Amino acid sequence: MKKTDPLRSENAYPVIARYFKSGLCPHEFYKKEGWSDNQFSYWKKGYMLDHNMQTENHDPKSQFHPITEADTSQPNLSEYSGQTIQIEIEYPNGVLLRVEGKLNDSRIAGLIQLY
Repeated sequence: MKKTDPLRSENAYPVIARYFKSGLCPHEFYKKEGWSDNQFSYWKKGYMLDHNMQTENHDPKSQFHPITEADTSQPNLSEYSGQTIQIEIEYPNGVLLRVEGKLNDSRIAGLIQLY
């Protein structure tokens, strides 16, 4: 059996940085990279701590998380009431939520308040 060198932060952190930019769910990303669930979780947690990012161990209700619009030229969502639309919400903990369907303002507000 061939012994491999252990993974180090200088090799793992660029992979985790790509994960945050990829838009993929964790399972899809780490399988694509050939990592196990434990490897991915370990290096993601270390990366987040080293880069002052919030981890799952923090109480999300204890901090204020501002919501900003990506493009202020977009019309109000209430104009699309009853129509099929696509929205994307990125939560402060890195979770990306993509939703397609007939959404009204109260349903969208509920999705935002999930965090």
